[in-house]
Amino acid sequence: MIGAVGGLVGGFAIFLIIFGIDAELSVTPGTFYKMVGIPVGLSDISATIFGLVGHMLTASLIGAVFCFCSGFHQRLNIKSLRKGAFAGGITAIAVYAIFFIPITLFVMTPALESQTTDEAGLVTTLANIDSKKLIENMNMILIGSLEMHIVYGIVMGTFCAMMLKKEYASIGTTFNNVHAIKITIIGIILATSAIALYYVLIPSYSQTSFDQITLSSELNKIQEGLTYSKFLTMNRQEKLDLVAKMPSHTITFIINEATKYDTISSDGMDEIVSQVQSNNELKFLQIGGIQGLKGNNAEGKVYVIEAGDSIFLRFEKFSVTNGPDLHIFLTKSGDISAGFDVGVLKANKGDQNYEITGINTNEYSIVIISSDIFGQYYASAKLVKIGK
Repeated sequence: MIGAVGGLVGGFAIFLIIFGIDAELSVTPGTFYKMVGIPVGLSDISATIFGLVGHMLTASLIGAVFCFCSGFHQRLNIKSLRKGAFAGGITAIAVYAIFFIPITLFVMTPALESQTTDEAGLVTTLANIDSKKLIENMNMILIGSLEMHIVYGIVMGTFCAMMLKKEYASIGTTFNNVHAIKITIIGIILATSAIALYYVLIPSYSQTSFDQITLSSELNKIQEGLTYSKFLTMNRQEKLDLVAKMPSHTITFIINEATKYDTISSDGMDEIVSQVQSNNELKFLQIGGIQGLKGNNAEGKVYVIEAGDSIFLRFEKFSVTNGPDLHIFLTKSGDISAGFDVGVLKANKGDQNYEITGINTNEYSIVIISSDIFGQYYASAKLVKIGK
């Protein structure tokens, strides 16, 4: 019991350090914990909560094993704070080398890298900004994690030594270790819950005016007087220059703000039919079902239509989660950097036509809807020949 609580105390001691690493990497608070939830198939807040709970349970288990093993031999007995701190630090380094390094390199890192590819195998290099930053800074994370493990071990060992010292001294007296442990557990749970609520739940899920105030203040930090509306009216290069200065949480605020507004298009077939003199010159060549990517909703059909000498890409019964500067790309493998930019998406809902004369859709057969300035992928469709 003493070891389990000692592990919780150590886990809480590095709790704020973990959020400090998130801040240093300019990723969403709680992203470090999210790394634990991603390999088991979770995402977003569920992955973060899973990682937080898993972290605390693991810390408690390590403490329990540490304290239990200290009773195997007289030389292992923890009877002083110095010995407890030293033994805890050594234990933490061993856990880091034997468990943390292999799991991080061979389980978590591949899982994070898989976040750059969607279920259909389409390359989505920038679709998960936080995962990308974690991969890019993995060396820093490994070094920082070693320091965190040492801090955890020292705190855990010191707490265990302190409680065991009282336990030994209280033999034959009325000292109540259980009462002290209960108070410690309750304090840790309340403190952890309060901090998790502030750093994880509120920033990720608040859809109130607080978000708008935060977005405005964050944009103002990037450029004085900058607002969401002004940002939208800027040209592409101006936006790219500002995005290069933005931390990931500001980008997330902008992307979330865009989802609140819908635009509608109602292009008919008249524009396409007007290109032909007879119905024989109008041919539906390819079709694809639209699917959402990376948690975004999307539905509808996309057609490739030949109308005389012109080729059109037509969306019908279409809708997609709205985003900033959504563009349509025709690609070979889903990588927009090697594809054709058809142009700005007219609206995130409704029927719409785009002329693509000159593009070989047999070769460039994957349609991608992506935020041009953020690289955030929203939807895709695989074009297949009609009748084949």
